[in-house]
Amino acid sequence: MAVIVTVILLCLLVGLSRIYFEVQFPSDVVAGYVFGGVWISLNVILLEILRKLNVGISA
Repeated sequence: MAVIVTVILLCLLVGLSRIYFEVQFPSDVVAGYVFGGVWISLNVILLEILRKLNVGISA
């Protein structure tokens, strides 16, 4: 659990530092967060579907 919190905190801090040092616009960072959230959500959904299919085949 601590590793997950650390990774999320690190991602947030990297995004904030990119805004602070004016490397990217805030909208770019927010769009990156949204894209990453959608990507991880789709992967979790796909893995759950595949897990349920495998359980049905094994039983």
